[in-house]
Amino acid sequence: MFDGAEILFYVASRGHHAEIGGLTPGSMPAFSRDVHEEGVLFDNWLLVADGRLREAETVGLLRDSPYPSRNPQTNLADLRAQIAANQRGVAEVRAMIDHFGLDVVQAYMRHVQDNAEEAVRRVVDALDDGAFRYELDSGAVIAVRIIVDRAGRAASIDFTGTSAQLDTNFNAPSSVATAAVLYVFRTLVDDDIL
Repeated sequence: MFDGAEILFYVASRGHHAEIGGLTPGSMPAFSRDVHEEGVLFDNWLLVADGRLREAETVGLLRDSPYPSRNPQTNLADLRAQIAANQRGVAEVRAMIDHFGLDVVQAYMRHVQDNAEEAVRRVVDALDDGAFRYELDSGAVIAVRIIVDRAGRAASIDFTGTSAQLDTNFNAPSSVATAAVLYVFRTLVDDDIL
């Protein structure tokens, strides 16, 4: 959300699209060896330009991929729903600003973030160093070590010893690994951090 050229807030929606092309419906066929076999790749795709959904261009991407979508119209409907969710988010943030004022909304947003950070730091305070290693059916290994810095109330998560990227689709890019680590910390928080 912008105020002139200044970014005030971000709104986002996340969705899992059940059909996005690929070798088989549902994405992630166990025998895929290339990301394109898992579905249409949206690589830094500009979905909306000047307030307009780039519908024809998006349909072209969905149809002209090595393993195209089986139902581009459903994909467009799903994307429209995510755009609408983001627009609703912007409208709600604007309504809060109109009602309470920008300074108050920004202060409460900072409070929410500070509260969440403190809740996670309390979890870290209760943790000990540890390590775990697990061998998968494929022979690949997941190794994780947690190192707790009590003075800094922080923890490092180290995946040294984890197998290198496989030639299958059972890999976790850094964004997925980060999301998994954050999820684990969130599950350890007993407090309401909303």
